[in-house]
Amino acid sequence: MHDIDFSIQVMVLGFSVVIVTLVGLYVLLLVFARIFHEKGGPQTTLPAKGSPVTSKTEPAKPGEESQKTAAIFAAVYRYLQLNNEIKEGSRIAIAVHPAGASSAAGGWHMIGRKALMENRMELERIRRIKQREDIQGNS
Repeated sequence: MHDIDFSIQVMVLGFSVVIVTLVGLYVLLLVFARIFHEKGGPQTTLPAKGSPVTSKTEPAKPGEESQKTAAIFAAVYRYLQLNNEIKEGSRIAIAVHPAGASSAAGGWHMIGRKALMENRMELERIRRIKQREDIQGNS
């Protein structure tokens, strides 16, 4: 019985120490927040009260989504070219995944499986090239 009483005392003491430490850290954070608080915050500019702000959405026409996607990819590709991030003659592969494929839980699984299969095919191609070189080197 003595051991159970001692165990409960240790548990209560440990819990108390943890709670007191957390309260102390919270008070310390409050003190630092008051000391280092910036007055005014970030400055933002709002449009004038009289200026109209409108938002208009229209359903996409067939093929329009793919045209927008192509335009965005072309802009990114050109940007990378102008910043010399793409070397001349290098290949860049941009893969467009269907919109519904990544939203479903199994979509990521299928995208990962596709990437693994592409890598496996590339490794198989390299293995065959090396095998051909070995056969030609031994002949």
